[in-house]
Amino acid sequence: SCAGLGEGGGSRNMLTEIPETLCALPKLWKLMIASNNISEFPVALCTMPALKTLDLQSNQIVSLPTEMTQCTTLAILLLSGNQITTIPTFLSTDFPAMKRLTIDGNPINWELAENYPTHKAVAKRFEDMKDGRFVGCM
Repeated sequence: SCAGLGEGGGSRNMLTEIPETLCALPKLWKLMIASNNISEFPVALCTMPALKTLDLQSNQIVSLPTEMTQCTTLAILLLSGNQITTIPTFLSTDFPAMKRLTIDGNPINWELAENYPTHKAVAKRFEDMKDGRFVGCM
């Protein structure tokens, strides 16, 4: 049984989605699935009770769903090199455990009025943390 699995990896496997069975592992705390072809943020990840590190770098993710606010244990979220065009405001207010966030290398649309102040608010949040790290787009 894989129920006790704590770390999972699937980087560089041309995945287009994350298998639901992986999202059902209650002790999985680290999931590394960078460099795939995932285009939608897997909402099922938001219900994983132990998930602390999520690496979705270099995929094809376009947006981040509001369900992400349920990821209360998430401390490291790596989203660099995707296709994200809007920075959700919840990145500056939710995620009490978040210590590191990377969103560089995304085609953020700076003509959308909300992106610039949200980016500044997210950056400020991480500046105020002792061990916080934010890698943004500007």
